[in-house]
Amino acid sequence: LKSRAGASLGHTPFCTVLESLRHKGPGAAQAMRPLNQFCCGCSLNFGVKLIVFLHLMVAFLVLGSVVSNVVFQFPVVGFNVNLVTQTLDACWCLLGLPFILSAMWGVSYRLETHVRIYMYYLALTFMIDFGIIMFYVAVQDTCTMLPSTMKAKGSAFACGSLRLVTVAIVSVIVIAEAYCVFAVWSLAEDIRGGGAGFGFSDLSSSKGSRTQTYADGVFGTADTVRGPYPVSYGSIAAQGVGGSSQIFGGTYHEVAYPPPPNF
Repeated sequence: LKSRAGASLGHTPFCTVLESLRHKGPGAAQAMRPLNQFCCGCSLNFGVKLIVFLHLMVAFLVLGSVVSNVVFQFPVVGFNVNLVTQTLDACWCLLGLPFILSAMWGVSYRLETHVRIYMYYLALTFMIDFGIIMFYVAVQDTCTMLPSTMKAKGSAFACGSLRLVTVAIVSVIVIAEAYCVFAVWSLAEDIRGGGAGFGFSDLSSSKGSRTQTYADGVFGTADTVRGPYPVSYGSIAAQGVGGSSQIFGGTYHEVAYPPPPNF
């Protein structure tokens, strides 16, 4: 019975996959593939520039609101948040400004290090936001935010609808932030694989320029003189063709060997 069970278990698809992975080694699993475009149509370079720009605008918005609420005592967005939370938000945004500016430079000139450092900061920001959102959803009851009129009539329906809307908004925010991190990582991988060049698009800058004639000369030394003239390099000179004459008047050249009798 044991041998039959082992034989039947050994032919299951799961065991077959494990056996194939064991023979192929640890590198058999396919790595996660980076994006080749942003939002199903835009270039990855444009997408990361948009992400960095929006991140910079959010940082300026948070810094401006905190300065207005705390320093000037002029209430704007977030004035009801406690002072510690506003101060920590401002510090984190202020800390991220060098990384954001570095990312702008890295995306413009395709510098992997600058883009990857910004990716680490963005990923850490995403994890902090995700933790705060999950804590808010788990601890804070969204039904307490209902107005008094809804609590008096149809509170059950209104509470359920508000919870569904909250879950939908949280899901969209988490997916959008995760996609932004993935897009920045994809650009860093693209720069690492393709180097610092922009590809064939940088050739358009030299479109219409004068074609340069390439010449090696003797032992790789380029000759500045064009035409059928010998090239001198120290005591060595290449054989030139200037002053030569055509063979047999240049009217006929036989390529067959041996030549025919009438040649």
